[in-house]
Parts: sequence; C-alpha cells; structure tokens
Amino acid sequence: EWVDYVVDGATAQIAKELKLPEDKWQLFVILGQGPNLDFVKAWTDNVDVIAEVAQALSRVVKTDLQANMNSSDPAQINKALDMADRVVSLVELNGLVKKNQYWIQTRTAKVKKPKKDKDYNPAVYNYYVVYAMDKATYEESIRRAVDKGFENEQTSEAQTIKDVMMTSLTKTIAPEAIGSETETEPTVW
Repeated sequence: EWVDYVVDGATAQIAKELKLPEDKWQLFVILGQGPNLDFVKAWTDNVDVIAEVAQALSRVVKTDLQANMNSSDPAQINKALDMADRVVSLVELNGLVKKNQYWIQTRTAKVKKPKKDKDYNPAVYNYYVVYAMDKATYEESIRRAVDKGFENEQTSEAQTIKDVMMTSLTKTIAPEAIGSETETEPTVW
C-alpha cells in the first residue's frame, strides 16, 4: 500500500505503487489530521491544498539549502532562506489533480500498558492525499519562479542556491517522517 511508503519516508516508491510515472507527474502528498474525519477531509481537499503544498515546498528547499550551504555566516544563510521563500511564493500550481486518498484512525496511549478505553487519548484521523501535476507544466513553473526570483542575483553563491532549489523542487513532496514515540493503535478502514 502506498501509504506505507509515506509513513516510512520512501517517497520514491509512492509513484511506482500508484502507477504514476515520475517522468510524467510531480507528486505531492498531503497529510491532514484531526479528530473529525469529515472535517479533515473537507479541509484537506478543498481549503488547505495549495497552502500545504507551498509549505512543503518551502520546507524541502530550506532543508536542502541548509545542508548544502558552505557558509556559517548567519547573514548569508538568512539571505538564502529569504530567497527560497521568495521563489516558492512565485511557483504556480495550476493543474493539481487528486490521484488517491487514504485515512487511518489512531489513538495514542496515555499510559505504558493500556488496558481500558480511558487509558487512551481521543482518536485522531490521519488523512493522506496524493496530488499530482503534469511534470512538464510543474517544471516550467519552477523554472519561471526561480528565474524571476533570481533575476537580480548574478553571483556564484546565487547560482549555487538556484541549483539546489531546482533539484529540491523536483522531488516528490511528502510529509516529514510520520510517527510518534508513543504507542499507537491503528485502525485501518
């Protein structure tokens, strides 16, 4: 099941499992969470998609930039992160298509060895949705955003940041490692 790959952080396998060739589709996996499944589904499907994708893009780019920065100068690092925000805000996500969805109900234990219902916190629904966008359209949008975001930046440092961003933004975008240090009792429907 593709959700196992999301939970395990094996994003490369999501496209394969869903038979969505990575050369044709840019994938985004969104996770909605909450105590009311109907609300979580409605919010994730209708309200939160673009914001969640933009936030995920920003997170991935910033993580990759920090890992690839050769500078320990806080001013340079902050400038690079600001440039990342500027570029991500310019990305157009026209054409996102919902490809699959799945939900899991979980409860976390309040105590180490739960025996009764009162030993658990209220149930929480994890709602996973895979959105896809035509890869060529997405990459063109990324190229335009990066070019516009860097139009006044012609340094070698700017080129390095630009290269990292282009690589980061073409990955499958999925939630960070999902899980909890507490024991959970999943209920799969």
